[in-house]
Amino acid sequence: MTKIRNRLLTILVMALLSACSDQDNITNNGNLNNVSEKSLDNQLINIPGSRISIIPPENFKVSDLFIGLQNDENAAMQFYELPDGNFFSNAINFTKENFETKGVKVLKMEDLSIADYQAKYVIVQSQPQINNVSLVFGDSTFSVMMNAMYMSSSQETEKQILKSFNSIKYDKNLKIDPFALAKFSIDESNTKFKFSSQNAGSFFYTIDGAKFDPSSDEPSIVISSIPRMDGMSPNDISQRNIAGLEQNGISRIEQKNISTKDFNGYLAYEAELHGILEGKKCIFYQMILCEGEKAIIFLGAVRGDFDKNLQEIKNLVKTLKFK
Repeated sequence: MTKIRNRLLTILVMALLSACSDQDNITNNGNLNNVSEKSLDNQLINIPGSRISIIPPENFKVSDLFIGLQNDENAAMQFYELPDGNFFSNAINFTKENFETKGVKVLKMEDLSIADYQAKYVIVQSQPQINNVSLVFGDSTFSVMMNAMYMSSSQETEKQILKSFNSIKYDKNLKIDPFALAKFSIDESNTKFKFSSQNAGSFFYTIDGAKFDPSSDEPSIVISSIPRMDGMSPNDISQRNIAGLEQNGISRIEQKNISTKDFNGYLAYEAELHGILEGKKCIFYQMILCEGEKAIIFLGAVRGDFDKNLQEIKNLVKTLKFK
């Protein structure tokens, strides 16, 4: 059974997407050949909010919108770090067939080694003008996913991204402040929901801050910040999330109690998404906020005691703001 946490993270990843020809040239000029240790010394940078260091592709800089890198041509590399994950179980679904069932064209897929860890990467075309490179690496104790998006016509950007993979270093022991890069603030004092953990730039809240258990029927909340690409409206982001829910096993989704009123001074879209998960009723409470180039996705999952749990979720969302 696919775990709910992985489904939610998949949805968030999909929200970042806008949904390779000349492969020999990529292999020869933008491949994953070894980078000398000497060249790493002065070029590696830490990705703030992560345990990952990398030599950025040319003209890429650290993003202030998400955990990753971006350039001035709407290309982006976002990292999703799962310290409690397992590369081997996560990589099972990292197959050409699985990507193609989601309606994308697979251009290339390879196994490789990243920082002495097993890894896989794939290049897909999700839209005629957009390519994505997804990379996953790790071991039995952690898993890291990287998703890069760029214009399909920019072969040079693709080469630079692939070349940067080989420079990646990962420090398991690096301590991270989970809220160092949070783009939102929230007040837990008037709700039973408390911060539980942070994974892949997403913040999980559970009743009394209990350890997040994706197999439990207990309610949970995930809050994530994403770049607001191409002036997307809160409703645009909501529709992408709904599509992600449907692709990941939620059926018969019906929107209820929709509101498009401004919320705490921000553009907003609020809705309850009623559906069926594994044969049982579920409700996803969704609040999308937009400001400038940033967006916040607040998603609460409820599988029982619906009225009580929805009220607790709404008590928490009342205080949601951008930093």
